[in-house]
Amino acid sequence: MFEDISQVKAHLSMVAEHENQENFAYALWREGGDAPARDVVLVVQGRSLVLLDPRSEIALAHWALDALVRRKSASDVVVLAPSEQEDESLELIPGSISVRLTGLIDRMSQSRPKPGRLRGYVVGAVTAAIVGLGLFAGPAILTAHTASVVPPSVRRDIGALAFMDLARLTGSSCATELGLEATKVLMRRLFAKEQARLLVVRSTANTIITLPGPLFVVNQNLLEKSIGPEAFAGFLLAEFAKIPTQDPLEELLHYAGVLPSFKLLTTSKLPPKSVWGYGEVVLRTPHPKVEDAALIALFKNAEISTAPYAQAQEEAGQTALYLRSYDPFPEGSGRTILSDGEWISLQDICAE
Repeated sequence: MFEDISQVKAHLSMVAEHENQENFAYALWREGGDAPARDVVLVVQGRSLVLLDPRSEIALAHWALDALVRRKSASDVVVLAPSEQEDESLELIPGSISVRLTGLIDRMSQSRPKPGRLRGYVVGAVTAAIVGLGLFAGPAILTAHTASVVPPSVRRDIGALAFMDLARLTGSSCATELGLEATKVLMRRLFAKEQARLLVVRSTANTIITLPGPLFVVNQNLLEKSIGPEAFAGFLLAEFAKIPTQDPLEELLHYAGVLPSFKLLTTSKLPPKSVWGYGEVVLRTPHPKVEDAALIALFKNAEISTAPYAQAQEEAGQTALYLRSYDPFPEGSGRTILSDGEWISLQDICAE
């Protein structure tokens, strides 16, 4: 039996070597007739169907394949039960089932066996379908795949949705007219292709939080303490460098769960309720360490000296020898990031 997600991932890797396409299949599990439904991931192991929790990624239940029965449904949704006597049920999510399994279920639905043989046909067909499929992809694959195909405009919309939840803890973003204009100038200067956005808040546990978009949420204190726009830009570049190893959208979808992720994949819309409470999670999520070489490359591409950012790091008690030794513009690049007036406006964005 699969007892944790590491075994599932190992099996996924083995299966991926022999499959030409990914198979997604998820279900709603009800432990009793009136019990609330919860989303689960289905995995076949030996003669058992394993139900995995998509968030904790541990096994919730094991159903014997040879005892499975299909229950009548008012719609075309496939509803399975562990046996005739059990009150539990699994409702397979339409559209998330592989083509192969869908075909078997369709043929089973079209057949009209004699009443006395109904159970045998149903159990045999469903069991053959699940065993034939072999394995359903886990939640990590769904979230990674969904994040990889979501267009930039939808990412920005999701980032705004996530900030609405985060604002419960940080307060709304600061919005003086000149300050907002300065944020747009800075984002165009640093991340023109990515169309990144910057919001400044008065309170946040982290110096910078990155939401899908990317949307940078910055503590006002960081602006006030920065010795200039070059140093502040360094903090943003360092945060941007973390995205390849910690995609903000993938992190959010992991929190939202399987059903919202699948809905996003199929409709390009994420249910607003799925991000409720994400603010607390993102505030305590540790950030990965950025490789110095990758960060230097971003400074070089943006035509910014690393010296001001290195100084800020040293003042915070961090080592910055590599940043100083491999500064791509030790004499300065000659390109301004913000004018003096724009920098002052940015630092005063929370003034009222």
